[in-house]
Amino acid sequence: MSVLDDYMIAAPIRDFIRRPHRLLIDGQWRNAVSEARLDVFDPSSAECIASIAAGDARDVNLAVEAAYRSMADGRWSRTSPAYRERILLKFAELMESNVEELAVLESVDNGKPLSAARDIDLPDAVRFARYMAGWATKIDGRVVQLSAPNGPLGMTFREPVGVVGAIIPWNFPFNMAVQKVFPALAAGCSVVLKPAEQTSLTAIRLGSWPKRRSAGWGAKCSDGIGARRWRDAGAPSKRREADFHRIDSYRHPCCHPGDAEHDPADPRAGW
Repeated sequence: MSVLDDYMIAAPIRDFIRRPHRLLIDGQWRNAVSEARLDVFDPSSAECIASIAAGDARDVNLAVEAAYRSMADGRWSRTSPAYRERILLKFAELMESNVEELAVLESVDNGKPLSAARDIDLPDAVRFARYMAGWATKIDGRVVQLSAPNGPLGMTFREPVGVVGAIIPWNFPFNMAVQKVFPALAAGCSVVLKPAEQTSLTAIRLGSWPKRRSAGWGAKCSDGIGARRWRDAGAPSKRREADFHRIDSYRHPCCHPGDAEHDPADPRAGW
């Protein structure tokens, strides 16, 4: 009997948590080169509830190489600003449609109250995602008159700087992932994302949504330096059943937690 069975969590979400999670590199889910894994612990009970791939330097190199390839071939960096804006807005729509699921994952993985994840963290992430999506079409250059004979004009323009490495902490896992990834993607950069090894589940869930590698998706979605049992001194031994009751019958028609990783052709997970 797992601690997950004590909570009124919808079966697809519970199945997603228990799945052996892998690394997402160049649009493909794969085990770590070393085959090593890290345990994920429920903060309220210190019980192991999941397992993630434990990446090391070799996996980082693979992710960085994939991200550089995506920059070189222009699959994302040379797309139009309007296209990037449209794709990122679709991401924001997916996030908003799956707020309940993401909030449950964040609460179970991180230990914060479900209400805090559902009513504060996730809505803030959605707002930020939409804000940054809009910046994709607002990044422009300048034309200035130079102080030289005959007043020639000079032009500046902004272009993607390259591959962005993003490391996020355990305390606001999904929110911080969005704050790192979305500005970089809006600017046309590719991203290598390293979540905290204690709280990787929502970042892995985020990585399961895109089905086209055109989005600069060279992400590495879990990595760690060692399994540590993290306990939240303020976490209750059980979540309030009222908070989880409304999740029990939750089903989203577009993206079930148990589907997206294993079926690349699933139209529900793409756009």
